[in-house]
Order: sequence, then structure tokens, then C-alpha cells
Amino acid sequence: MESETPVTTTLPVLVVGATGSLGGKVVDELLKRGKNVRALVRATTDASRLEKRGVEIARGDMLDLGSLVAAMNGADAVITTAAGYTRGGKNAHEIDTVGNANLAEAALFRTSGTRRSPRTSSSSSASRSSHCAREPSSTRSRAWRATRSTRAA
Repeated sequence: MESETPVTTTLPVLVVGATGSLGGKVVDELLKRGKNVRALVRATTDASRLEKRGVEIARGDMLDLGSLVAAMNGADAVITTAAGYTRGGKNAHEIDTVGNANLAEAALFRTSGTRRSPRTSSSSSASRSSHCAREPSSTRSRAWRATRSTRAA
């Protein structure tokens, strides 16, 4: 078995959820390790704390597939800690389901050159209710199938 040689790169690591508690800790650790960090941040969210630390800000939203593709462009890896349930807003369930499907679909485009895309889990991924298991619209069905097949493995 071959050992994997670490690849050194100056390309940024995209952190989705960087303004949250867990995402902030991920950003801290990446910066401590000397990594370049890019954060996906909503247009309405204050990113000044991240900017002061040298984090590149990519304005976008998990519900906007185009903004995810743009944010991933040129990223070495993507780490997501984003979870809509933590805010309890009107889009919480949609962020946890459609938003994560959008992340998977953006990664499938592979136009970004992203090598790795680790994910953390959200509470909705464990749900057995019918509205979580139902396939979303056909525009997202490819990503939905991809995420469902990885859960089954």
C-alpha cells in the first residue's frame, strides 16, 4: 500500500460556515497551520473579524448554486460546517438539505479544481421523516443521488 504524500499548496481552503462557532474553530486551526483561507459568507453577514485575520471573503449563499461554484473556483479543498438549524430561521431546513445538495453539485462541476471536500453532518441528515427523504426537484436530482449513495456506503 502506497503512503499518501502531503501536497503543499498556496491555494485557499474554502470554509463554508466560517462565521459559526465550529467553522470559526476550523478557520483558527487552518490559519495556525499557515493555510490560506477563503470563507463563504452571506451578503448580510458581517465578515470583518475574518477579514482582519487575512481570510479571503467569498460572498454567497448555500441556496445559490452559482455562488458556491464561484467560491470553490481555485480552492484546494472545501470544509463545510454550515448548519441552518443553528439559526432556526425560516430557511433552516432548506439550508440543511438543499444547501448541502448544492454543495455536492458544485463540487461535481469540478470546474473549480477542488481536490477534497470534507463535510460535517447536520441534524437533518439523521432524520427519517418523509420530507427529508424525498428527492428534490430534477435540477438537483444528480446531486441528491450523489449524496444519498455516499450515505448508503
